Amino acid sequence: MKKCLMGLLVAVLFAAPAFGAAVYLNPSTQNIGNSVVTTVELVITGIVSPGVDTLNLVLRFNAPLLDVKGVAQGGFMAGAGEMVIPFGPKLDNTNGEISYTLWNLGAAGATGSGTAVIMTFVSDATNSGTASLLYTTWLLEPTSGNKIAATQSTNDVIVVGSAPVVPEPATLMLVAAGLAALGGYAKRKRS
Repeated sequence: MKKCLMGLLVAVLFAAPAFGAAVYLNPSTQNIGNSVVTTVELVITGIVSPGVDTLNLVLRFNAPLLDVKGVAQGGFMAGAGEMVIPFGPKLDNTNGEISYTLWNLGAAGATGSGTAVIMTFVSDATNSGTASLLYTTWLLEPTSGNKIAATQSTNDVIVVGSAPVVPEPATLMLVAAGLAALGGYAKRKRS
């Protein structure tokens, strides 16, 4: 009887849904050069039933270093039913702000983990520095209407103008061929 109860307790503990939803940006830190296009994904993890019905996000960024070029829906809420974007996305490059609302018109909310939003930025051509990406508002609302508690990342940055220049393999081959040709020319000239 004791073994049976222990087995049941272990089964219940491991079968229970894991709580602890999280919202974070991926990648959380990037080093990019000037005039470079880059993407950042808003990832949501650990959502359990009843699931997410509404995602509302306001993200601030450093406008002198970055311009937002677009926002696209990721796949996280796509399987939950028909998705609509009733109020956005609103892209404000003057004040450095992205507003995004996503509603699920299906019967069941989205559960699990995945990319909710994909944001595309381009770095400034001349300015360099660190551009913080900060949530001023975010809301994950389930079908029951109460806010889902989730931890969120807070140290998300894009460092502009500090990316090292890494030559492409074709460029290295061209340089090697040029050096070999110069070596052959110098050897022929000596003989």
